[in-house]
Amino acid sequence: MKVKNEVTIEKNVTDVWQVLGNEFDQIHVWASFFKDSKPAGEKKFHPINFSARDTVVDGKESTHSLDVFNAEDHLFSYTVTAGAPPFTDKAQAQWVLESKNNERCTVSITVHMELKEIIPKEKALEIKGWLSKSGDGMLEELKHYLETGKVHPRKTN
Repeated sequence: MKVKNEVTIEKNVTDVWQVLGNEFDQIHVWASFFKDSKPAGEKKFHPINFSARDTVVDGKESTHSLDVFNAEDHLFSYTVTAGAPPFTDKAQAQWVLESKNNERCTVSITVHMELKEIIPKEKALEIKGWLSKSGDGMLEELKHYLETGKVHPRKTN
């Protein structure tokens, strides 16, 4: 299963990369879905000093291990190496930033999930809808955070 979400943010790609890429380990600061996050793993990618983030979502812990981190091209991808949803065999995501001009950029997230074979088609459609809605919500929160300098109202509740 593959779900892609995209948003245009009225900030330059360098500012957006700072929050998404260089501060990959601090997603809980702006994304309401994440209750906590911290750096993990050894340094593998320049210029960051970690290769994964440990996160907490609704009391459950997970680890997102970076597979690719390309600061020059403004993209990264990761695999959920611990704490993936129980209905998946594999969960990965790729984030890509595209500069539109010096004042805006497009951010996309593509989630790839391999569901367990026992998952019925109806449940798979429900999961796909949830992923799409979650992706839209996270991008909305990112946009709000970057454009206003404040967390989205969902994050403050």
